[in-house]
Amino acid sequence: MDRTLRNELVKLLSEIPGLESFQGRLSILNGIPGSDFFRRDENDAYTHICLMVDQSVSGNWSEGKKNIEILIDNSLPRVKDTELGKELSRLKEKILKQRPSMPELVEPDNFDLVEQIRRFFNENTFLTPTLHIFSFSCASRDIMKYFCSKIIYELKDQIEGNIFDITNHRIDPKHTSVDDVCRIICKHCGVLREMNVLASIQVGKMDDESLLRKKLEEQFNDEMDNHLIVVIQHMPEKENSSFFQSADIRNWIVEIVKIQEWPKSIINDWMRLVFTECGEHLDTDAVYFHIENIKRFFNGRFSHEIFKDYIETRLSIYAETKT
Repeated sequence: MDRTLRNELVKLLSEIPGLESFQGRLSILNGIPGSDFFRRDENDAYTHICLMVDQSVSGNWSEGKKNIEILIDNSLPRVKDTELGKELSRLKEKILKQRPSMPELVEPDNFDLVEQIRRFFNENTFLTPTLHIFSFSCASRDIMKYFCSKIIYELKDQIEGNIFDITNHRIDPKHTSVDDVCRIICKHCGVLREMNVLASIQVGKMDDESLLRKKLEEQFNDEMDNHLIVVIQHMPEKENSSFFQSADIRNWIVEIVKIQEWPKSIINDWMRLVFTECGEHLDTDAVYFHIENIKRFFNGRFSHEIFKDYIETRLSIYAETKT
């Protein structure tokens, strides 16, 4: 959601009678999927409303709009027949008419990551500068750069100051140990006094992750000037595990076809190509490669007929290699 609209929504919700109480604020979340797991602030109404709005839209575009519509519809009866109610209704119409730009939608760091980003913000409120450690499981080589890019984008309007991104490190007996990684992060304490720091780390074993957490929590347990965000990626226990599910691919394709105003018939053909190229388990790196490969079709110069020809050509090539 556009930042200006988001700020206007927070302002209007903060003025609604009854939302100064914690239970009143919880009541307007009724019907929003996953809202039981939203981060909350019982004492500060404004902070809690910011959290509710931000977590409601932390997902794909269509789901976010539906959640905001529910949030506003739950609030409107409290300001019925008032000027505030009319303002809120007008804002709702603006939000529902807003659409993402196509370049944003087809960028790899904007593809899905919904559940992981939501879990990241559920576990970290960023209300005060401190150490934040978040981990996820994925075998992809590229997932970390896209995930961190998404985090930086989501945080830029929430926390003060810039975010300094430390180059990705890998904890491996042949390369870098847990102690080495801790020393590298500690070397940036001077930077941390001036701005927020994001460190991305890949680990091969869960034991390494546990040890790294322990050492970082011991080192950074005092009051801090800025946020230190440590994102840890470890290898999944199961083979063929993917970061994505078929519903993620479907929702993304449907969203693009809808915005492009293309015929719905292209959806199944496109999904068939994705599963052909990426496998039934949707190999994460292959999914990202597919996204990078098709971005060129969405710069405004290509019609759906050209993209359909591309899909059919790719599928025929795969069919020939099998025979």
